[in-house]
Amino acid sequence: MSTVYVSIGNSDDRLPQLKWATYVQELRHIMRLLATEIHGDWYSAPDSPYQNACIAVAVSDEARGTLREKLEILRALYDQKVIAWAECPETEFL
Repeated sequence: MSTVYVSIGNSDDRLPQLKWATYVQELRHIMRLLATEIHGDWYSAPDSPYQNACIAVAVSDEARGTLREKLEILRALYDQKVIAWAECPETEFL
């Protein structure tokens, strides 16, 4: 089990607002399907010149590869250059 932070952005305005909103909805749908637990999701402020979204999840070792594959398909579908994947295989509690 790992904690993964997945981030997407539209700061280059490649996606019009409606398409950006659909992209975020599809990201959330995929994450909820494959994650064991959702730790949180965050979005850029409405008055920010940037559009960003980040979702943190717990993902099982078994679902990890499938999640990455689904995200790659989503990235290509929306003609995006990248989706950021930040994985924390171990969390330390202080």
